[in-house]
Amino acid sequence: MNLRFDDKTFPGPFSFCQFVHSIFTKRDNTLPIHSFHLNSGHYYYKTDFYGFVYAAITRGVQNLSIDFSHSDFHRITLSTFVLTTKTLSVLKLKRIAFNEISYEDDPCFDLPSLKVLHLESVAFTFYKHIRKLLYACPILEELEIKDLIVKKQCMELPAGTDVLSNLVRANISGWIIELHWLHNVHHLCIKLCPEDV
Repeated sequence: MNLRFDDKTFPGPFSFCQFVHSIFTKRDNTLPIHSFHLNSGHYYYKTDFYGFVYAAITRGVQNLSIDFSHSDFHRITLSTFVLTTKTLSVLKLKRIAFNEISYEDDPCFDLPSLKVLHLESVAFTFYKHIRKLLYACPILEELEIKDLIVKKQCMELPAGTDVLSNLVRANISGWIIELHWLHNVHHLCIKLCPEDV
């Protein structure tokens, strides 16, 4: 089953949440969700938002897309449990912030099936979590990065040189990704902002 939700035709988040909950309540829970897309301009309570995403993940979602780029609110916070979804082959996130993680914590990211990763205006607590995420994608073939944000600056450990060995295509905007991570890529496009030069 493929589910695509867009709240722009709803008067507010409450009516939209009711609609999405009714879809999940009425559908056969034994059927897998292959694709789940959420395009939103509203702010949601964490319990509602997590409930949507968790319902898709626990039903073996392979293609997950969450887009809050039309929202006037600060980035919606997402739990890092999404980054442990073994069934995901495509993950696209826009205007999302991952939950705060302390520097000492070592979150377990594991995306063994992920082939496509698009991140736009996504906020991470520390730079090392971006590197850890890429290490968790051993068969990644397509990477698109734009306007990533690191909330807290600190000393970072040296990076490895074999992060993305299967990468075919990369489209990078900004300074956040180190070039030696992309040493095997076949097609590479890099755009730097004036302040990055």
